[in-house]
Amino acid sequence: MTTPSSAKRKKITVINADDNESIRARIEFTIKPLMFADAPEIEVVTLPGGPKLMETQENIDSVAAPLTKYIGTKPDTDVFIVACYADPGLAEARKAATGRKVFGINQSGMNTALALGDKVGVISISDAAVKRHLKYYESLGIMNRIAGERAMNIDLGDAANSMDPTVALDPKVVADRMVEVAKELISDGADVIVLGEGGMSPARDLLQAAIGIPVVDPTAAAVGMAIVAATEFPLPPQPAK
Repeated sequence: MTTPSSAKRKKITVINADDNESIRARIEFTIKPLMFADAPEIEVVTLPGGPKLMETQENIDSVAAPLTKYIGTKPDTDVFIVACYADPGLAEARKAATGRKVFGINQSGMNTALALGDKVGVISISDAAVKRHLKYYESLGIMNRIAGERAMNIDLGDAANSMDPTVALDPKVVADRMVEVAKELISDGADVIVLGEGGMSPARDLLQAAIGIPVVDPTAAAVGMAIVAATEFPLPPQPAK
């Protein structure tokens, strides 16, 4: 993959849909290994006007308006990523992006997992999130590939309050519980695991080593897809008005 030295560097904007700096910091920490000098520029931003946490359907539904407004302020961005596992406002964002690519981390994570295994298991934060996600998988037509989704049932507010992105959801509390839930999903038939919340990302390598099957971080999956989209499938030149 070669790019003329005179070509403008492509840009990817990763949008943390929660108005929460600690979550933004964890997202940035997670994708740092994908930030190369000769790759597209990647910025991680917090959505102005987004909900503090993504705990209810009302929170999710409230994202579309500020998200589309924000996309309209970013004419220099080539590809957008909505970095929330619920993929809030994704359809509206794609319309607002005027032909530019927009990736949701749920769809990106699931597509990656479906390429790595036959049956996908998802680790979620809460039982309420599980119900929303299963409905979403059904709308995507992939329920026959889902072994199951199980919740850790950890308080999302406590999880989001650490400003240290290396801590994520507090490894002492979370690591053992993540392994427990992953093993339950393996018993359900899963041969690949997806992390159903961005705060779990720094624990991915530890979990994968503990359970011996692929563990997909959906934000990293989306960034990988966005890099390919920005470099290999650029927006065609717009006709002169």
